[in-house]
Amino acid sequence: MDRRILLNFRVDPVVLERLVPAPFRVKRIHCWGLAGICLIRLRDTRPRGLPRQVGFVSENAAFRIAVEWDEGGGVRNGVYIPIRHTNSRLNSLAGGRLFPGRHELSTFEVHETRSLFKIELRARNRDENLKLICRRTKAWPADSIFADESHASAFIREGCAGYSPGLVDGRFEGVELRATKWRTSPLAVEHLDAPFFTNQERFHAGAIRFDSALLMEDIAPEWGNLGRLKTPDPGMAS
Repeated sequence: MDRRILLNFRVDPVVLERLVPAPFRVKRIHCWGLAGICLIRLRDTRPRGLPRQVGFVSENAAFRIAVEWDEGGGVRNGVYIPIRHTNSRLNSLAGGRLFPGRHELSTFEVHETRSLFKIELRARNRDENLKLICRRTKAWPADSIFADESHASAFIREGCAGYSPGLVDGRFEGVELRATKWRTSPLAVEHLDAPFFTNQERFHAGAIRFDSALLMEDIAPEWGNLGRLKTPDPGMAS
């Protein structure tokens, strides 16, 4: 994983629950829910067993909601990912087949320097478009729900298990990011246009606010397949 940018929004958890299917529940932090977008550049992507030389680079985006669910007699933390985008046709075709989750084929335009990141996502559904300009900073936003960058980083690391809708309705396919090297740094967002999160039919005035942004680089990840979960049958006892 070459680069990972995490954009975080604090959201009224009651409003956010409408976007989260069972068996998931919105995870709360200081009476808020947390949602956002994860922008990932994958490098040397290739099927297992093939040499690195045949790998390719792809830009990817995941719309995320921090959730919890019951598992094995306890409570598990992670994210529900209702939407995934990629500029890789292979990722789009293989999503839900060779690896978990459906991936929409979309266009990414990326311009980066050592300190500045400009990313534009153009999706078939314009509500899922994104325009972002951000740069490195040492300052953490004073109004964030997280006390500092390390607090935000720990919260996100705790939720590295992600479930996405599969090809069959009501079934969710899971994958977990396992990274031995985990280092984050804050980003200052200079421009953010994310229609999904500014749609007032989805989030009424006062229900959502941008919170913070984090950067991760040069991650050597391992991806663990978590199998499938499904929406409980309506007649099941709780």
